[in-house]
Amino acid sequence: MAIKEATLVERVELSYTQLFSAATSLNIASDELGKAISVLEAALRNLGLGLSAWTRITGGNHDESGTWWHRDIGYTQFNAEWMIALRSVSGDRSFPNEDSENLWRFGEAPRWMQIEAVAKVPDLIEKLTEQAEETRTKLKNRTAQTLQLAAVIEEVNKREQDWRGRLNSAMMEVGLAFSADAIAHPDTEVALIKNELKIKAPFEFQLELGSEEIKMALKQLGHPDLPFKVVFVKRPRKSPEAKQ
Repeated sequence: MAIKEATLVERVELSYTQLFSAATSLNIASDELGKAISVLEAALRNLGLGLSAWTRITGGNHDESGTWWHRDIGYTQFNAEWMIALRSVSGDRSFPNEDSENLWRFGEAPRWMQIEAVAKVPDLIEKLTEQAEETRTKLKNRTAQTLQLAAVIEEVNKREQDWRGRLNSAMMEVGLAFSADAIAHPDTEVALIKNELKIKAPFEFQLELGSEEIKMALKQLGHPDLPFKVVFVKRPRKSPEAKQ
């Protein structure tokens, strides 16, 4: 009985020694792989892609039960940091809202998943390249559309902000020709400031730009309740020397 116990102890001692050595080598190999992945992560971050992409490692489904599963390697943002990650996803087609997903940073995933995922790194880079090209095309199209919209909005803003031109047109439409000429005069200034229309005109246009004339024009423009203020200023007379 003592011999069997000694043999058991020896076997455990030998096995554990071998396991210790294997574990040490495994950790070293895992660290080296982790460093290689970190280098790739840093390179991808430096590109500033801002894109998430996943590529399938393996997967399957069961037609009879309706269950499915797959494992993927991807480049994604997790906890505000872009990284290479692994995920395991599974679900049941009968319960689409109950899908299950486990996500790991590459170096924190089970080692057997790391091993099977390494071969798919080139596929992931190709997928990122494809995503980048597609996104570039979409951005260019959206940029062109946005520029067109911006041009339209800018034109509308200019038209809406040109209150002197709008008042001039409105006054002509309601038969206030002299008022229209007064508004169109180069020395007349019109601006909408803090939702109040401010008009500054030469003193000689007091009769042409009275409150009633302004109200008629604003009513014609569809802004009958818009507040306004008119200020008349005397223009300095030119001296005889200036006339010469």
